[in-house]
Amino acid sequence: MPDELSLEIKNLGANNNQWKPHKLIALYSAIIMLQRADFNTDKVYFSTEYKNTFKKHFKKYIKNENDKSRPHTPFFHLKTSSFWELIPRSGMEQELQNTTTVGGIGDLNRIVDHVKISDELLQVLLNDEKRDFLINVIVNILNSKVSVDASKECYSDLNNEEITAYNEFICPVKAKDKIINKNDNIGNKMSLKTDTFPLKRLWLEHAISTIPKNKMIFSSAHISDARKIFLAGSNQLTAIQNWLTCSSIIERQKNTVELTPLGKKISEHDTHADKALTWWLIHLNLCINDIFPYTAFFMGFEIGDSWIEKDKIIDKLYSKNPDRLALESLKTYFDGIDASFRPGNMMYMLGLLERRRDRESGKILIKRNSVEVCNELVVYALMLLQYRHAKDVTMQTPTIIKMGLPHFLGLTHKMFREKLSNIQSDSNVNKLIKYDNKQNLDSVEFIKKGTKVMESLVDYMYENEVVQWN
Repeated sequence: MPDELSLEIKNLGANNNQWKPHKLIALYSAIIMLQRADFNTDKVYFSTEYKNTFKKHFKKYIKNENDKSRPHTPFFHLKTSSFWELIPRSGMEQELQNTTTVGGIGDLNRIVDHVKISDELLQVLLNDEKRDFLINVIVNILNSKVSVDASKECYSDLNNEEITAYNEFICPVKAKDKIINKNDNIGNKMSLKTDTFPLKRLWLEHAISTIPKNKMIFSSAHISDARKIFLAGSNQLTAIQNWLTCSSIIERQKNTVELTPLGKKISEHDTHADKALTWWLIHLNLCINDIFPYTAFFMGFEIGDSWIEKDKIIDKLYSKNPDRLALESLKTYFDGIDASFRPGNMMYMLGLLERRRDRESGKILIKRNSVEVCNELVVYALMLLQYRHAKDVTMQTPTIIKMGLPHFLGLTHKMFREKLSNIQSDSNVNKLIKYDNKQNLDSVEFIKKGTKVMESLVDYMYENEVVQWN
């Protein structure tokens, strides 16, 4: 990040040896707005969403009763910063120029249409490393309430509150950023940033064959090669990386990518990426890694015979998760999920979804289906859920159900419990888990657990071809 810009941001709110948090929180809130729009705009509006974001973080960080949460004031007074340009409403150019302060929200809304973020700051926000550095600066200042030399800070100094704030900006999480989640999970509040592009079989095939040979294939220096190999444009290449990262196929570190242990297993057993197990593994990792809106969709809609309008699905996802993504971004990313489950794409053959267009209204309708899954796949899903989120040797079955696992597998709650009972008589997997079906207190005990056990189970499923297309 440019030194001048870094210094300017670190000194926001400093005045006569006193420091006020308002300007820094105003900038912090603006970055959240831009992030929710995927940095596809340089405009920030004084919207209800912005005001609520400001108030949320003001309450979170500021405990001094003398500091009042007045988001309109710093929104206006940041105009003295090089990165913050107030754009007047039509006909208000001269009045804005003559105005030195605003008495209330009404005054601001009457004069100002929006803020334009400078190209210099926007370029910082578009760069992962520079954005990470800037967020670290802001979070540390808000916690310490003093200007700090952020160049001396490191991620290992972050406390839990800072980790929560930091994760709002990092998506998808990088493998090296283990500090972001101290439970060694894949990450928090990740979003499936795929635009409208589905994950194609050919893209996966090329990824698992190319990455071991060229770990910099997605870097700017190799962009021309990547386009030729994947037959994809720059936006599609970004989508490919995000699909593969969110499904635990690759790990990203600066300009390099590597196959994860799961990615290596797929490369070893399914070079053409056309086996049912491969796509089940991708689907289950997307669900269990808490990837929005993928996980929320499969968790939040019942399996059955009812058709739901696509628009209503999006509205429900947004109403239950208003802080995860801007509505327009949610619509875009859900289009990518919808496209992945259309005929012609591999995930369609999992049988989890049906899709049709209503003849009268012309609206897209979607239905969740129940499917047949083998015992081995159920055990793998259980072990992955336990590894990512629980860590305990025993999990209560109602807890597992509440976390959405039956829905991820395409099973009703009744079907899921029947599967657990069947597993106890299956010699292939009953040495891995034990189902205790006491009435109202049923639970799953993990006799064996961990990554090595899961990898062995994946090997077994591939080698014995126990997972078939529905």
